[in-house]
Amino acid sequence: MEIINPNEIGAKISTLISEADEKFYAVTPFLDLSKWKKIMISLEDAVNRGIEIKFYFREIKEKDFQVLYNLGIELNQIDGLHTKLYINESETIVSSMNLYEFSDLYSIDIALHFKEDKDYNKIYNYFVKYISSKNKSKSYVSKNQKEKLVLLHSFLESRFSKYRINKAADYIYTKDLIPIFHLFIEPTRIGIKYPVKNPDKQLVYELDEKIKNIYKGEIKARNYNTTEETKYYLWDIFLPENDFVTFSNVICDFQKIE
Repeated sequence: MEIINPNEIGAKISTLISEADEKFYAVTPFLDLSKWKKIMISLEDAVNRGIEIKFYFREIKEKDFQVLYNLGIELNQIDGLHTKLYINESETIVSSMNLYEFSDLYSIDIALHFKEDKDYNKIYNYFVKYISSKNKSKSYVSKNQKEKLVLLHSFLESRFSKYRINKAADYIYTKDLIPIFHLFIEPTRIGIKYPVKNPDKQLVYELDEKIKNIYKGEIKARNYNTTEETKYYLWDIFLPENDFVTFSNVICDFQKIE
């Protein structure tokens, strides 16, 4: 265990993100990072490397929500949260500091950096029990996002009236629009899930080629685990915000996949 001095905490958290090989979780009641270049560059790089990133917070500003949402980072809200904790798969930082650039510059905070397995495991077990458990956190959707989702859902129901299209609090879901895929739709993203457990690698490669031949924009492919043993495959495609016609055209193109 080492003590991190006040003027070094932000840099150490940035390093924790940059050195993640599998995951990075931030537990910070309040955050202000949309213009914090060091942290944002580290997060963007981690996303591009396929690192699983999750944020847990009490409150979030719309500007920070939009930046993190557009990166595809999972956002979870916990009422009454006061813990500040930053974790990757092998190290963790416990701090008095929120992920707040002003605090990094001007506040007198302290942080403890743990690398040893015994200490790491104790803190990670705390995280699982008190932070990430499903009865504690809830997926966060901003007011603007909810309004956009309602409009998009109405448009898709009208455009594809013969199909069943469901709306949850933070996404639209359908398994009818494309015969071999399930869709998870958000205002700027469509998640295309192949609904077969542990698919053959050759089949995934063939589906990947078909998807990329149809859609020439930004695509991110990733594994999607429901348990350690059960793996699905998911493609995220990113679309212009509020361009509902593009959404419907892309879906029509994907309906041709066999």
